[in-house]
Amino acid sequence: MKRLFVLLTLLWISMLGNGETQVVLNEIMASNTHTAPDEFGEYDDWLELYNLGSTDIDLSNYFLTDDPLELKKWRFPGTTDRVIAPANGFVLVWADEQTAQGANHTSFKLNRAGEWLALVKPDGATVVDSVTFAEQQPDISFGRSPDGFSQWIQFTEPTPGSHNPDNTLGPALPPQFSLKAGVYPSPRMLSLTSSMENSHIIYTGDGSIPHPDSIGANTFVYTSPLPLDSTCVIRARVYAENYQPSSVVSAAYFIRPFHYLPIISVVIDPDDLFDEERGIYVNPTESGREWERECHIFFFEDDYSGFEIPAGIRLQGNSGRVMDKKSFRLYFRDGYGQNQLDYPLFANTEIHSFSNLILRAGYDDDLQKTRGTLLRDPVITELYRQLEQPISHSRYVVLYLNQQFWGIYDLREDINPLFFENYLDMQDTDIIRLRWGREAWEIDQGDDLEWRDLLSFIRNQSFENNAAFAQLSQRFDVDGFTTLLALAHAVQYRSWVYGTFFVRERRADAKWRLAVWDMDRALSDLSWNGFNYYERPNNEYWIYFIAQKMLENADYRAFFINRLMDLLNTTFSSDHSVAVVDSIAQVLAPEIDRDAKRWMPNPYDWQDNVDFVRSFLTEIPDSVRLQMRNFFKLQPPVSLTLNAPSGQGKLVVNTVMLEETPLTAWYYPDVPIRVLAVPAAGFLFSHWSDPSLPSNQELLLFPRQGMVLTPIFMPLQDHIVINEIMNLPGDAWGCGDWIEFYNQGDSPVDVSNWRLVDSDPASQFIFPKNAVLPPQTFLVAVQNKASFSAYYHLTPQIIGDFLFALDKKDVIQLYDDQNRLVDEVRYSTSSPWPDKPAGEAATIALASPQLDNSLGSSWGINLNHGTPGTANQVVEVPRSPENALSHFSLNSNYPNPFNAVTTISFSLAKPAYTVVTIFDLRGRAVQVLAAKHMESGEYRLRWDAENLPSGLYFVHLEALGHSLTHKLVLQK
Repeated sequence: MKRLFVLLTLLWISMLGNGETQVVLNEIMASNTHTAPDEFGEYDDWLELYNLGSTDIDLSNYFLTDDPLELKKWRFPGTTDRVIAPANGFVLVWADEQTAQGANHTSFKLNRAGEWLALVKPDGATVVDSVTFAEQQPDISFGRSPDGFSQWIQFTEPTPGSHNPDNTLGPALPPQFSLKAGVYPSPRMLSLTSSMENSHIIYTGDGSIPHPDSIGANTFVYTSPLPLDSTCVIRARVYAENYQPSSVVSAAYFIRPFHYLPIISVVIDPDDLFDEERGIYVNPTESGREWERECHIFFFEDDYSGFEIPAGIRLQGNSGRVMDKKSFRLYFRDGYGQNQLDYPLFANTEIHSFSNLILRAGYDDDLQKTRGTLLRDPVITELYRQLEQPISHSRYVVLYLNQQFWGIYDLREDINPLFFENYLDMQDTDIIRLRWGREAWEIDQGDDLEWRDLLSFIRNQSFENNAAFAQLSQRFDVDGFTTLLALAHAVQYRSWVYGTFFVRERRADAKWRLAVWDMDRALSDLSWNGFNYYERPNNEYWIYFIAQKMLENADYRAFFINRLMDLLNTTFSSDHSVAVVDSIAQVLAPEIDRDAKRWMPNPYDWQDNVDFVRSFLTEIPDSVRLQMRNFFKLQPPVSLTLNAPSGQGKLVVNTVMLEETPLTAWYYPDVPIRVLAVPAAGFLFSHWSDPSLPSNQELLLFPRQGMVLTPIFMPLQDHIVINEIMNLPGDAWGCGDWIEFYNQGDSPVDVSNWRLVDSDPASQFIFPKNAVLPPQTFLVAVQNKASFSAYYHLTPQIIGDFLFALDKKDVIQLYDDQNRLVDEVRYSTSSPWPDKPAGEAATIALASPQLDNSLGSSWGINLNHGTPGTANQVVEVPRSPENALSHFSLNSNYPNPFNAVTTISFSLAKPAYTVVTIFDLRGRAVQVLAAKHMESGEYRLRWDAENLPSGLYFVHLEALGHSLTHKLVLQK
């Protein structure tokens, strides 16, 4: 064989021709995940050149290319940085698109899917050598066998910069396992088989890579089935004559494990963890790609379902690296076989694809710590998630490193560019992560030019000026930042100042958003007072200067105070937060003893530490209220009762919608609060139970001790609305004044003896006996029945005659036969009411009968004499310059008509509490898309109507005392 090799090599050299270049492409790797790092520790694509001749070859001005139409794609430099191919030697070139790294770094990368590659003479036209390769596998190279020979094969043991094997037919086929990796309730037998002739199987039981040179304590030649009677890992590969070793097949087996949490198993060569030279666990201060090691991951749910995936693993964290129980990062790359994990790992999210994951040990809340519980970070994460803030999802698992139990871990989404793309719809981003120290941060992606510009803007503005604050709101997520500050106070989350991510898309009008991370350093010291840093934002707390500057603005101070009080009354209330602790502790409790025995040599009482957390969350709301009162010099807070009738509607207080009432809430009497009544489907707001309160659906008031706020809602099916008004039609038209009513319900309503009253209570019209208004039909009360009928030539259901006359500005009230107010409209010609020209045959009409007809912005002008007895046709809505559109706008949804899903966009010119509601044609609230304080800016809301029937719907936007409505057409 060797003699034949010599002859063939001499023949190949002679074929090059006298004087021809004797350098050839010899080996390539298009997917290098851990085989060979370059001089910068980066695992880039590489190619190897081999000089077949006996003299050195200067490669200056030669070209490498992967494009037959661009032979001069990358040139070897012809300067002092020359690349020499030594006689009978090798040149390694990195295909990494990083030419600044040196003379042997190209301007292109290799395509793992396969492509053409060539070495070209300095003339830029003569191809010296080329190869076309198919799709490549991770860390398996493709090269000549032997060196310089015409045969190309795969090498499972690559040889960058050294000789290729000279007697191989490529890799052997991998072995087959008779049992899938998994969890088994009783012992099993495992058989390994090979389909290759003249082959044998070598396997290991400790996670190491099988190799003939290692046969001994944990490496064996397979001869007979293996008994599996306890937790174990098996890795095996086939060795066959004239073939390279096969790929390694790995499996993890759990026999009667008795775990209460999902299992994640990392199968890895023990030397990659514990070897003094290359082990990541015993070199904890090392980091970066060069300290990433290949492994195989298995995941088993409680029902034994799950997944397996090849991956890379590194240590995770900073201070936690020196702890005995360390954290890990898992990476999924093309180089390992899959560039992402696709599996529904987490609840409360539709995201099922991950480029990497975190295995968090407890860090400052680990059981090795004095007050460790493993609860703090998951509990705070859950509380923050309930505030609809971007937060990575997680779940508890038990970790095994090979066959060893390693403890309870929190398996968590990483915060990376994919996270922001998934949850904030952000692409091409600048990502800044705060770090320890004054003005310390690191750039995770992009650059920090815009970040520095934002900080400079904040420092140099006086936010007592509302215009300056409005500019800040356009550039910075004020709501999200305020919620983060509230979290910091409510759970004593001190470390946000060196762990928070700030992110923005790289476009002119983009806004900085944020995401939090690493919250186990919390819930420990009731004496900590975060308000101190608003006055002295120094050292690592420097970032508090943003809040310090924002609090210069009086409106923002009130918003900040109420936002924190809102959350202390709800999400961060002791009852709610302690319930979250208990629910999560219940999941963790069955596994705690096992983790404690693994890492705690001394007796340990986990429940005492859990009780400390519960006690802390019970006490901290009052502590924070006192700190805030002292800082802002406020009066003592008062308690009030908020109560919405069950099933009829809800209350929105400042920034929160109350899911459960009655609620005893605390607010400062010198800071006004906003309260909004939101009716449920089938109900409309009527008034407040307290007769001293105005009948507005939204109240702005100073809270008083003992105040009770209870909205009264009316069933929609019994509700008659004033729908259209003809006033001052002019003598030329002769139709007289008239008022149209509409029954929105499903049942007929007996309106006998109801009363119609205008601004003069002495003038009233009594409905006739036996007057019934059928469901979803109209009734018109007219000033003169004869004139009306003669003018319209219609025969709608009409009643009359009423004796009063309607004016340009008037009040219309409708009472039932029990003298209860059914509906009231106080219209005028002042904005936001439409200004109908006097004497015109036009009406003012509701844009849709389900809208709040007490709001002028719900009305428009109905031309062409109006539409008595039929649906309104609002074609013109004149407004004065000071109208709703100067405060906000509601754009047409897209698409419209739509099938199932549409996007609703709107903009706010200034910060406001904003309610966006979807109504059906009968005026029922179908869904509240938003009910919260929003900063000025543009917004997009996605409405999924998958479970609703086709038809006409309305989106109603209400803010700043105005409202706008658009029609939505659902067609399935």
